Amino acid sequence: MDLDLKDANTKDKIMDSIFNSLGWNKNTIKTLKEKLDKADCIGIENGEPSVIYYRDNNKEECSFIVYDKPMTDSIRRDYQGEEFHIASNKLVLKKSE
Repeated sequence: MDLDLKDANTKDKIMDSIFNSLGWNKNTIKTLKEKLDKADCIGIENGEPSVIYYRDNNKEECSFIVYDKPMTDSIRRDYQGEEFHIASNKLVLKKSE
């Protein structure tokens, strides 16, 4: 089924359906957007792991790599290096190279 997302009503219905399935509303999205803007968020990549991209005080690109489940030892080894900091068993901070 092809959906014409240029149609505002169709787009609103799809977005409302997504928000409802998450238990969110338009205010939730507005608050999330404001918080991401304050954190200089420049992008989000969904998946396992999820990645949140932002700019630090020097305007260099950095990222939070967020795992849903604790990282295995082999995954932790992938983050050896100066550009990585393992903050917890589910969170890695990466500075741009």
